[in-house]
Amino acid sequence: RLNQAAQKAGADGTLHITPYFNKPTQEGLFQHFKAVCESSPIPVVLYNVPGRTGVNMLPETVARLTENIWQSSSSDGTRSPRRNSPLLIRSRKIAPIWW
Repeated sequence: RLNQAAQKAGADGTLHITPYFNKPTQEGLFQHFKAVCESSPIPVVLYNVPGRTGVNMLPETVARLTENIWQSSSSDGTRSPRRNSPLLIRSRKIAPIWW
């Protein structure tokens, strides 16, 4: 619902961090973002910032999302392009963003 509200307010996309309160497993992250992306009428950017959330979404999980559902981009707060090399090799469907 929030993505739909964002679209109605004029947003071109939304940014989503990993859930931090319950610290989900990689499967939990996959299911969470799968639901977010499937229900969103606008592009979704996944934001992995383990230093702030305590949860690290692995490149394999992001790659699995891109293989199974639509997604527009992924942002990684670890500041390690080397860490994300496996993701870039596995999927050409996303546009990676590093801060």
